[in-house]
Amino acid sequence: MNESSIGVFDSGLGGLTTIKKLKQYLPHENIIYFGDTYNLPYGDKSRDTILDYARKNISFLERQHVKLILIACGTVGSYINLLKSNVPMFDIIVPACERAAEITTNNRIGVICTDRAFKSNSYKSTIENINKKLYCAQQACPKLVPLIESSYNTDNTDILKTFIKYYLTSIIRDDIDTLILGCTHYPVIHNLISEITGEKIKLINPSKEIIRTLIEYMNFHNLNNTHNRTNNINGTVEYYVSGNPDEFRQKAQLFLNDNIQVTKVRL
Repeated sequence: MNESSIGVFDSGLGGLTTIKKLKQYLPHENIIYFGDTYNLPYGDKSRDTILDYARKNISFLERQHVKLILIACGTVGSYINLLKSNVPMFDIIVPACERAAEITTNNRIGVICTDRAFKSNSYKSTIENINKKLYCAQQACPKLVPLIESSYNTDNTDILKTFIKYYLTSIIRDDIDTLILGCTHYPVIHNLISEITGEKIKLINPSKEIIRTLIEYMNFHNLNNTHNRTNNINGTVEYYVSGNPDEFRQKAQLFLNDNIQVTKVRL
């Protein structure tokens, strides 16, 4: 089992921020990534539609005999308690909230996320369950994911900056000192966000925080790929999408700075 792949899924490009961190911190692990690009974005869909997509994504990864599944999507992670799998599943929400609770100094945490994650109240409730003294300011950012996805085809930096400033204005006024980038797409524009927030607000990358949790779990349950590690072999990454593989490959290669092969699948 420990030589099986780690399964990762997201609605599109955002999950690649998690792939980057996996390759950085777990270089010997094999990875299978599925991007449901045909149904992108998830954040504006109904709960039942999102759950339907998620169950199909999970089923696909299970058929690849993965040893665990990482839900690299804050929207789907909001409903992880309604999902089942025959392998362990992890979402980005809890690790990001725990990290924010650790580093805040004034107990005021901000979260930017998709519209559906905002309506589910998943980040706010998780933060308040960690510590009742913590205050959480949430902001839905429905335009950011489509803009980030299109940014690899069009230079829309000025438009992105305008929307980031628009979305962040109110929660910055709430005197937060920590901001969770509650969607794996958002670290792609980390620099643009930090221009608006300034140095006083610490940014939490959920893709980085979930890797900490993953490493602890895999160490405890002896799930590390010992064969690759012992022989100093780098793990492989297989990419699958439900939409246009050429479009995804072009964006992914720019983001990952690597040539990749992408296979289209029907769920």
